Amino acid sequence: MLNRTHRRAAFTLIELLVVIAIIAILIGLLLPAVQKVREAAAKTSSQNNLKQIALATHSYHDTTRRMPDCYGYLSWPYTDGATVGGGFFTLLPYVEQDAVLKGTYGPIGSTSTYSYYDNYDGTIYEDSGTYTNDYGIKGYQASKGKGVIKTYLAPGDPTAADPALAAPCSYLWNGQVAQNWYTMSKITDGTSNTLLLAEGYAGCRGIVYEYSDSGPGYSYSSKETSARSGWNYDSLSYSYTSKSSYDSLTGSSTYESITESYPPNIDPYAATGKKGDYLLPIQFRPKVEDCRPSYAQAIALGGLQVAMCDGSVRTVTQEMTQPTFLAMSTPNQGDVIKE
Repeated sequence: MLNRTHRRAAFTLIELLVVIAIIAILIGLLLPAVQKVREAAAKTSSQNNLKQIALATHSYHDTTRRMPDCYGYLSWPYTDGATVGGGFFTLLPYVEQDAVLKGTYGPIGSTSTYSYYDNYDGTIYEDSGTYTNDYGIKGYQASKGKGVIKTYLAPGDPTAADPALAAPCSYLWNGQVAQNWYTMSKITDGTSNTLLLAEGYAGCRGIVYEYSDSGPGYSYSSKETSARSGWNYDSLSYSYTSKSSYDSLTGSSTYESITESYPPNIDPYAATGKKGDYLLPIQFRPKVEDCRPSYAQAIALGGLQVAMCDGSVRTVTQEMTQPTFLAMSTPNQGDVIKE
C-alpha cells in the first residue's frame, strides 16, 4: 500500500495581502454610507425633538396665556408655589417630565458668587464673595434640577457627554418671542414666519462679546466669555468674574468678564462682520473650542434645524442672509422672509 500524505492548501502571502486589501476597500466604501445613515437618523431625531418642544410650547401657552420665558425671572408677588427658571424648565410638565419639576420643590433662594481683580496703574484691587438670599417662600427652582432629558438633547451634539453638564440642552430659544409677557397673538408677522427654537451645542462656552479700539495715546479692549446653561437655567443663580487693567502712561485699558450662566437662547443680532457687513449668528458644525454661546450651532450636515412658532420645522443653510434671518426672528416688524 502506498502511504500518501495530503497537505491542506494554504494562502500565500500575496493572496492574504490581496484579501486584506479587498476588505479594506469594502470598509472604505461602506463607512461613508453608514455615516450618512447616522447623520440622517440624527437629523430626523433632532427635528422630532424640536417638534415636540414647539407643541409643548403651544400647550403651555394655551394653559397660561403667555409664552415660556427664556430668562425665567421670579415674578412678583412672591408666594408659595412660584416657579423660577427658564423656558425649558417651565415646559417640563408638557414634555412628560412633571416628576422632574416636582423634585425641585423647596425654599426659593439665590446664590451668586463674584470675583473682581482690578489693576489701576499698578494698584491692585481684589474682592470675592458669595451673595445669598432667602425669599421666604417655597416653590420650584430650576437650579435644583439635573439629569438628561431625551427631548432636550440632540443626537450628534459633540458636547452632550460633557460630565460638567448637569442638565444638558441642545436647543435655544429665540429671545424675541420667548418672554413671559408675549403671546401668540402678538406675532403679527405670522407664526409660520417667526422663529421659536434653534439647535445649539449644549456645552458651548466661549466669547459672547468682543470689542477693541485704539488711537493716538490710547487703546481699549473688552471681552466677555460665558458658559451656556442647560434646561435648568436659573436667573437667581450664577457665578461672575471680572478682570480689568489700566495704565495712564500708555492710555491702555483692558476688561474681561466671565459668567457661568448664559441662558440657552440665540441672539439674532449677535453677529456682525467687518466694515458693517452682517453675518448669520450661526455656526455650522464648529469645533467645540470655537463655540459662541450667543450663536446657534448646526449639529447635522445640511444646515441648522429650527422650529417656527406654528410648530413646523425647517432647515437654515449657509446661503441664508442676515436680513432674512432677522426677518425670521422678529415677530412683529412687518418684514418678509425672502428665502
